[in-house]
Formats: sequence, C-alpha cells, structure tokens
Amino acid sequence: MSREMHAAPIPKKIFMKSLLVILFSTAMLVSCEKDFLSWDDVKTMEEDKYLYTSSAAFDVIAPSSVKYGDPIKIQVRSTGISGCSEFSHFTESYTGKNAINVKVIQKEPKEAICTTVLTTITSYYDFLPEARQQYTFNFWRGELHENDFITVKINVR
Repeated sequence: MSREMHAAPIPKKIFMKSLLVILFSTAMLVSCEKDFLSWDDVKTMEEDKYLYTSSAAFDVIAPSSVKYGDPIKIQVRSTGISGCSEFSHFTESYTGKNAINVKVIQKEPKEAICTTVLTTITSYYDFLPEARQQYTFNFWRGELHENDFITVKINVR
C-alpha cells in the first residue's frame, strides 16, 4: 500500500507576508536605475574601448544576379590599419532608389599594443532586395580614392 505525501497548506497570513516581501524586493530592484545599464550605456562603453575608422575596400566578390526574395551576399576584403584591426560594421548611404554607397568600418582596441602591419579584413555585406531591378553597390576604396568606388551591379530577377 503506497501512501502519498501532501505538503501542508501554507497559512494565508504567511503566504501574504511572503508575497509582500517578494513584491517589495522586486520593486526596490527595479527602481534602482543606477544598478542597470541602458543600451546607450553599453554602446558608450563599447565606443570608449575601441577606435573606429573607415577601411578601404580592395576586393569585392558578388553574384551577377539573384532570384527575387533571396538575400544578396557580397564578400568584401578591406585593409586593416594594424594587427588588431577587425570588422565592426558597414555604413550605407543611398544615392538613388537602387544605388548604395557602402563603407567598411573597422575597430581596434584603444588600449592595445598592436603591430603596425597592414592586414586584410574579410567581411560580408548582406542586402535583401525590395524589387526586381538592378542594384548598384559602390564600395569605398579609401582616402586616396575619395570619389572612387569598386562598383558591382546585381540584377534581381
């Protein structure tokens, strides 16, 4: 014969006191803003740790066409300014409905001691086309080529 064990019911008075303590503690934690970091705080801390600079593209590999609905994936090789350089993000500026200037942004730690050798940074630019048309992507080639870009045209069929 098996006997089932049941927990004794919690008296209502103890339950209510426990609930009040939990709610009060939660309210205190939530109201102490200095203990929590906002997204802007985290972003500022990230910016304080790194130096961000533009990176000159020297090689771009892209498909000549893609099917509508498929993302466009473009491989971009750019020049890192030191042994600590790494890809951070891309910046974009639209020069027309279907023409986009793209710049590679690299980062390197501000506090690091880095080699001064130039490096190659390989990154991938992803784009989801909105229409069946030809898109023009202009990848920035650097300070020596201020208005010069590596241009790729991709047909979306």
